[in-house]
Amino acid sequence: MKTNTFLYDNYWNGNGTAGANFDHPLTSIKLQPNETQFVSLLNTFKGRLQRGTELPCTWVEFQLEASDDHGVHGDISLQQGCDVAATIASTDGKIVMNGFTEDVVSGAPEAAIRNKPNGERATDTTMGNWMGEPNQAAIEYLDRVVG
Repeated sequence: MKTNTFLYDNYWNGNGTAGANFDHPLTSIKLQPNETQFVSLLNTFKGRLQRGTELPCTWVEFQLEASDDHGVHGDISLQQGCDVAATIASTDGKIVMNGFTEDVVSGAPEAAIRNKPNGERATDTTMGNWMGEPNQAAIEYLDRVVG
């Protein structure tokens, strides 16, 4: 089943800090598991991809040209929750990959869960946000199953 996946460009970037954009997606695409799709972005893009528009959710964070080394960098962030497994990988032949492929949400203890506004299950934030403080049960669970 294809799901709407949204790309968010940060509001600002500089000196190792970023202003996460929560309400103005740059664009969206429809993806199904294991599907690849090309999206044209400016080299200045620094932001994330996420499934849907609601938190908590998994963030695939990346930048196309870092200001310090001009390299491409990316990671899978569970700081704002986890609703789906995700990976990010280089396509330049260096075979650099980050992330995980296992469903970690279905096995999570109830204390680690915060349902999205639409009712979908997700693990709660590990850093805190306007919805609440960091969820210690989510921190301990995700540290154990994802690392």
